[in-house]
Amino acid sequence: MRPFVLLGLVTLIVAACEDTASPTESGGSRGRIAANRVDGTHGLDFTTIDAPGSEFTVGLGVNSSGAIVGFFVDNNGQHGFLMNASNLTSSTALNFPGAVNTRATGINDAGDIVGVYFGTSGVNHSFLLSGGRFISLDVPGAIDTEAWGINDVGQIVGYDLRGDIQSFTEPGFPAPVAEVHGFLLSGGPFIPVNVSGGIDTQVFGINSTGAIVGSYGTPDRVEHAFVGTPRIVP
Repeated sequence: MRPFVLLGLVTLIVAACEDTASPTESGGSRGRIAANRVDGTHGLDFTTIDAPGSEFTVGLGVNSSGAIVGFFVDNNGQHGFLMNASNLTSSTALNFPGAVNTRATGINDAGDIVGVYFGTSGVNHSFLLSGGRFISLDVPGAIDTEAWGINDVGQIVGYDLRGDIQSFTEPGFPAPVAEVHGFLLSGGPFIPVNVSGGIDTQVFGINSTGAIVGSYGTPDRVEHAFVGTPRIVP
């Protein structure tokens, strides 16, 4: 495994906006099934959860108290959701103000939530939801920013897309020329994260010690996972 390197700093653009409509809470009777154990001694008890009224539901993050975030799709589009462990048949819909769709991807033990929303301009943006307030997060110069994890220190990770995306409907079906870079946001500017020698680094998770996990590609078009552990640079 090649070590990952943290490249230079870029400026943080944070556009904060208040949610004019409070997150909506819904209830229902769907979602509870009998638990299923992996083996006789150790394993997991599984419970199906569905946002009430949804066509399908995807869970993407859970914190130490069992609060779950993800997204669901209903007749009105795609929405993020927050569900408490004490009531798995009810959820709170999360919608970034003015967005076309929203999905929540991570939550820490303080209840801070990160996610992605699709704007009216046709690109993805990241958000932080903290204290009932949505904050938009975009890597400067990127055409797409997606936050996927937040730890208990408040550090946020994800990836961004930079460059031009050429349409696959053009003559000759030209390949996209955009590049994907991971990022770390830790109380200051965005820090790019790129695996040395790799292509298209994506960061999906971070723990409270600062260790990160994600994926990267190689020139032979093979995808690899990685773990990056913090080190002190003299």
